[in-house]
Amino acid sequence: RDRGRGRSPMIHDPPQALVSERAVLGCCLGRPEAAAAAREWITADDFYVSRHKVAFAAIETLADRGEATDALTVSAEIDRAGNGNACTLVDLGKLVAEFTPLANVERHARHVRDAALLRRVILVCAESSDAAGEPGAEVDVVLEELERSALDLGERRFFSEYVPIRSVLLRVHKALVDRQERPGQHGVPSGLSDLDFYTLGWHPGELVL
Repeated sequence: RDRGRGRSPMIHDPPQALVSERAVLGCCLGRPEAAAAAREWITADDFYVSRHKVAFAAIETLADRGEATDALTVSAEIDRAGNGNACTLVDLGKLVAEFTPLANVERHARHVRDAALLRRVILVCAESSDAAGEPGAEVDVVLEELERSALDLGERRFFSEYVPIRSVLLRVHKALVDRQERPGQHGVPSGLSDLDFYTLGWHPGELVL
């Protein structure tokens, strides 16, 4: 007996990370370095909520032009693109007030990316199922397409999207200014004073050879 027959492939809501979507936007508004960090992991298409997608797309556009990404400027960009009803200035202001910890933006961005990948897995499986059920479907063709889609999804886990050089430079400049204004060690000490002098201690995401 086929127990799966007649069941809908979408029994539950699609995977989503709504809190992390809001957190990413709240962190990025008015903080170019946070926007650059988030864009290393996600794009606007990775957001599940349409108004969040619109807001992050506006942030991407402004960052590419080297303009400010504060709530007022983002709201104006949303209006200019004809999406004013999607996300208002009041909505953006609430996000800024609710989420401010810059240190967590990459963690939340990864949560948004993971949920988007899971939704794409569901879509790929559904498309493969439809293709396999077509009359005269060729098994080699169906399997090759499934393997290609699976490979693309696997690469997306580790591939960072293109980030404009201006965004990267802003992030580096911010780090250099912080080090200048707060001289001394900032990371975890290695126990070797000469090494700590040059590296300022160990920092997350660094590979020191």
